[in-house]
Amino acid sequence: MRHWAAVPCGIHSLRGELDRVAWDPDSRELTIVYVADLGGTSVRACDLVTLDSDGRIVGGEPCVGSLVDDRPQAVFAHARVARKEA
Repeated sequence: MRHWAAVPCGIHSLRGELDRVAWDPDSRELTIVYVADLGGTSVRACDLVTLDSDGRIVGGEPCVGSLVDDRPQAVFAHARVARKEA
């Protein structure tokens, strides 16, 4: 996909997976949440976009957040240590 804010940064294409989209009709703000692949590193990102009454973009801000860890999650068990009575 070609990302609207990536070109000034020298990024000409961006691979990503759409997570969700949220629309606020009162403020005419669209939030697009996705996981982007930046050179083999997965990061959670979103675009905050404001539209005018004709549906044209009048403002926007790309945001990049935390790293996405694709490795299986480890399961941690809580261990109770028993004390020996003297």
